[in-house]
Amino acid sequence: MQRVRVRAPGRVNLLGEHTDYAGGLCLPLAINRYVEVTAEKRDHGVRIETSLGVHEATCVEPCQLRWAAYVMACCEMLGIEGGFALRAAGDLPMGKGLGSSGAYTVAITSALAELFELEVDRVRTAWQAERRTGVDCGILDQSASLLARVGHALLLDVTRGTHEHVPFAGRIAVLSTPSSRELVSSGYNQRVREWREAERRRREGIELGETLRRRVEHIERENQRVREGVGCLRDGDLEGFGSLMDASHRSLRDLYEVSTPELDACVARAREAGALGAKLTGAGFGGAVVCLLAPGASLPLADALMLLPAAGVSSCS
Repeated sequence: MQRVRVRAPGRVNLLGEHTDYAGGLCLPLAINRYVEVTAEKRDHGVRIETSLGVHEATCVEPCQLRWAAYVMACCEMLGIEGGFALRAAGDLPMGKGLGSSGAYTVAITSALAELFELEVDRVRTAWQAERRTGVDCGILDQSASLLARVGHALLLDVTRGTHEHVPFAGRIAVLSTPSSRELVSSGYNQRVREWREAERRRREGIELGETLRRRVEHIERENQRVREGVGCLRDGDLEGFGSLMDASHRSLRDLYEVSTPELDACVARAREAGALGAKLTGAGFGGAVVCLLAPGASLPLADALMLLPAAGVSSCS
């Protein structure tokens, strides 16, 4: 095989925010916005082409250009030293909390694994590659981009390493804030460190303090919201599910402190326009809000992006 083309979807996270790196429960939904990667063999070297520029190197090596660093990290995890050209494109917005970096690593990993005929765990390989770029992320985004099924949310149990497909009958819209964010430079890694410190203190019987207490409270309540949300979806109770999304956003705002005034305003606008529920999606600190709608409904806001559930990564003809 000398040339392959794959596309990997982004995602919204319906419930279970910041719980993946805490070994908890998550409920993402893959969306019909994609990163598409074409890879072909060449005699030697590496050529990477994206809308942000072109990078060439004689072999796989560290790179300061972040969009190229993702490719190099995937190559390191796959054990590839070079001998390919890769082009990336697509319609998945970057920096909006829609899982673009996860979809990017999944698309790269899948394309190169097919090109070089490698048998690997693509979820874990793509996840570990993103971590090598400096993001101390959990496995939610890569799982959603690879494992999703059309018309279903994906229930992830990170501690058990299991997943389950849950029927989803609602509609989804996204409202984006003007600001994008980069996970490495946002407060994301700080929240991961706080969670780990809270875990250490609890193991050793040390008092948490007010800030860490709030972080733990969010994680524990968010896991419970995922459990209740799965029950709502199975019962067809979209209004109940929407209330859980509203509660999740309040918790992310007040206990985990990852929302922004712009995200809060988007949530308020969505609810006033008739959404059944709304919350920030992704790490926060900017990005976008996911809005739940009844079947057949739309969000009467000019900047609302209507999305459809999608299947996981696929090869393109």
